[in-house]
Amino acid sequence: MEFGGAEALLLRQLCLHMAFPTEREGQAGGGTLLPAYLSGESRLMLENFPELGFFRDIVFLFKMLMVHTPHRPLGLHAARVHRVAARLHGVAARVLRIAACFAWGCSLCYAW
Repeated sequence: MEFGGAEALLLRQLCLHMAFPTEREGQAGGGTLLPAYLSGESRLMLENFPELGFFRDIVFLFKMLMVHTPHRPLGLHAARVHRVAARLHGVAARVLRIAACFAWGCSLCYAW
């Protein structure tokens, strides 16, 4: 997955609010710390906001489940999302089901 502008803006706001550094200092090349915060390479953000890691993983899982191949039609992917959501509990299951409704239309929501 690619680190986009929306992720950068969100993490920059959180860093500003919590007074976390956004740039690497003292290292050759410097650069931004924002992708390291979201990936877990730098644990500072995920220790203070563990839900960011959970939502990052849910988004990754959902994007992985939506990948279409010539051998698997859309219906098989929807069934796979339903099986994964059935194993999840609480907020994670609700987020996955809501995302599925937006991706495939609300007709899928009636089964849940």
